[in-house]
Amino acid sequence: MSLTFYYAPMSTASTVHWSLEELGVPYEGVRVDLSSSQDKAEKLGPVNPNLKVPVLVHEGVPRRYSVRAKSRWVRRTPRS
Repeated sequence: MSLTFYYAPMSTASTVHWSLEELGVPYEGVRVDLSSSQDKAEKLGPVNPNLKVPVLVHEGVPRRYSVRAKSRWVRRTPRS
């Protein structure tokens, strides 16, 4: 599974970050500097035209975060 997580510290992405960590889901993190227009445009522009975090890109398909997306990851994560 290929998963990329676009986030900014101290943002609404924190709950997604905690969930991914707690579930043990492997992901690549991309930190976005929300105070830099250039950083937002370069990193978020291709995956979210609204330039907002969090964004999950699963197997090349960007998904803006929602409660529905979070529940999808919970269902797909194997239990120990």
